[in-house]
Amino acid sequence: MSAGKKFLTGAAIVAVVGVIGAAVNQPPKNTNLTATPPTTTTTAPESAQTTPDITSESTSPSSSDNLSNDSTYVNSDGNTVHSPAYSEDDSVPAGATARCSDGTYSFSQHARGTCSYHGGVSQWLY
Repeated sequence: MSAGKKFLTGAAIVAVVGVIGAAVNQPPKNTNLTATPPTTTTTAPESAQTTPDITSESTSPSSSDNLSNDSTYVNSDGNTVHSPAYSEDDSVPAGATARCSDGTYSFSQHARGTCSYHGGVSQWLY
């Protein structure tokens, strides 16, 4: 061996590899792997909302409107609202708030979720 050069013995190499291997297989310190994220939600102040307020006094068309269905649903406010429907005479139905991408008209009272199963909003009608 030449002077100044040092070599690790086989036992020393095994010890170093063992320490490195143990460090690699350890989870990061101070980590609680069973923690669940907080369940609180926050909403932006009303002035910061980007969706329009489309609340309407009457969003259910009368039975005389020429629509493809008479289905309704109860929205998040507890109001009964006409389900999206096609206009059978190509006119905009009374109380419609949006035209959906699939050609149906929505009578939704809130922008969130409007036309969600109909390809999204094609045009707001207010």
